[in-house]
Amino acid sequence: MINWEEFNAVYGVYGNVLVIEIINSILEGDKNENPPVLSCEERMIKLKKNVDQKDFHQILLIAHWMKGNFDIFYDWESSQIARNLREMARNETDTGLEAEFEKLKLVADKLVIELREYRKTLTA
Repeated sequence: MINWEEFNAVYGVYGNVLVIEIINSILEGDKNENPPVLSCEERMIKLKKNVDQKDFHQILLIAHWMKGNFDIFYDWESSQIARNLREMARNETDTGLEAEFEKLKLVADKLVIELREYRKTLTA
C-alpha cells in the first residue's frame, strides 16, 4: 500500500504535473523511447514468462525495477517482496520462486489500482 503522506511530502512540492508524469511512467511506460519503456503491467507479463523459464537475469532486472518504483511510492511491503524476488534471482534460487512472483503480482496489481485512482484525483 502506497504511503501517500510520505510521497506527497517529497514529490508534492513539485506540483501535480510532475506527480502525474511519475505515475504515468509506471502505468503507461514510454513507447517513444528507444528501446520502449514498459509499463508495470507489461513488465509483470514479461516477468511471468521469465519465472516460467527460470531466466534469472531477466527476473533480477525486472524485480530491481519493481523495487525501485515501489520505493518511490513508499510502498514498503511491496518493495520487500520485490527485493526478495530480486535476491532469489541473484542467487538463482527457484524454490519458492513462483510463490514469490504471485505475491509480487498481487501487490503490483494493487499498486496499479492505487495509482490510477490517485491520478484521477490529481486531474479532477
